[in-house]
Amino acid sequence: MTSPVARPGFLEDPRHSPRGSAGNGAGSSARTIADAKRRRGRLLLLVILAMGLLLIALSIGSLVAGVGGSALLTISLIVYIITERIEKGADRYFNTAADFERGAETEEEVAALLSGSAPDQYYVLNDVPCPNGNIDHVVLSREGGVFVIETKSSPGRIDASGGKLLVNGIAPDRDYVRQARRNAMWLKETLGHIVGHKPYVAAVLLFPNAYINIRKPIMDVVISSRPFLMRVLSTIPRYTIQHEDLWSKRMQIGEALGPRRTEVVA
Repeated sequence: MTSPVARPGFLEDPRHSPRGSAGNGAGSSARTIADAKRRRGRLLLLVILAMGLLLIALSIGSLVAGVGGSALLTISLIVYIITERIEKGADRYFNTAADFERGAETEEEVAALLSGSAPDQYYVLNDVPCPNGNIDHVVLSREGGVFVIETKSSPGRIDASGGKLLVNGIAPDRDYVRQARRNAMWLKETLGHIVGHKPYVAAVLLFPNAYINIRKPIMDVVISSRPFLMRVLSTIPRYTIQHEDLWSKRMQIGEALGPRRTEVVA
């Protein structure tokens, strides 16, 4: 965890660390899901072990009772089919856990990038809870910009066709664009209750590990890669009036958006 005295003007909430070790901070939601999936996978492996032990017990019991080999063979086949399906389920849980783990690592890297760039210009909140799950990063700019950043760990190439996002030529299972847009709208309404006016909230979909072959926003959502993120934050038009009021209330905003607050930049 970065020390608060390592960089003047940088304050860190003592309840958090960039690694989210206490279940908070950047990537903490993804890590929580990964842990849950991994536990389910291990539970299924225990079930497989138990069925193996059961089969051994049945084999011994059959020999003692003099049960024919055909009956034992049938039981063994049934157990094999069941355990094979359970094993596939366990593999799916472990693979999903690995995906969420990679997502958490990516969110942590982006959080470190945001917190280390122009620390007197941005107020950064990570893993902000919302009705749709969580927002990976919320950024308030001293100049009045408000950003929702959704981070995706998908590698490869990001394109668009017919107004739809494509990841390596395939539409993702979830609609990332609508997710970012929906979270931006929620944040706008929420900030309206906190500060008394609804600022413009820019939605950014960030693919740190991919090449972006998109030059225009999709449904007002900006698609960016890691090298261009800070440029996006500095060049998106500011539609926020009373930006000084918004910046002055950043600590209040941080408190209102929930306990999962992390890097706070003065």
